[in-house]
Amino acid sequence: MSCLVTFIVVSFGIIALGAGIIVVYVIKKRRKQSNLQPEKPDIINFHDEKGRLRLSIKFHNLFYIESCDNHVNIYYESKGKIIQFLLRRSMKDMENLYANYPLIRCHRSYMVNVEQVKVLRNDKNGVFLDLDILDAPDIPVSKTYSEQVIKLFNNY
Repeated sequence: MSCLVTFIVVSFGIIALGAGIIVVYVIKKRRKQSNLQPEKPDIINFHDEKGRLRLSIKFHNLFYIESCDNHVNIYYESKGKIIQFLLRRSMKDMENLYANYPLIRCHRSYMVNVEQVKVLRNDKNGVFLDLDILDAPDIPVSKTYSEQVIKLFNNY
């Protein structure tokens, strides 16, 4: 009888150990998947062409990025004011580097933080984006990007 009891206890122990290992594996796999897909970016870092960190800001403070030849001007809020920061980087690089952020290319010269757009205006002069700041210019949306931008705001 004692061999049967020992067999049952060992069998249940092996089953419990196997179930524990499976649970730990599933938990680790879910953690790894959640780390690969962050919910929302908080900080955005801007590096120059040589890879040096030039600007680091909270994403919600970023308004828009404007192209200027082989440079970009980054417009963001700091201490209640709009600050312009010049960075040596192409707009195409910016578009590729920050594809995981809610930034959208709306014109060959502009990318905007989608969260800062308050109005999408489609009038006789074209499509424009109004940002949530007083002195910001109307950001034009070119015909090339208008379908993509309008679709984004219809689904946002």
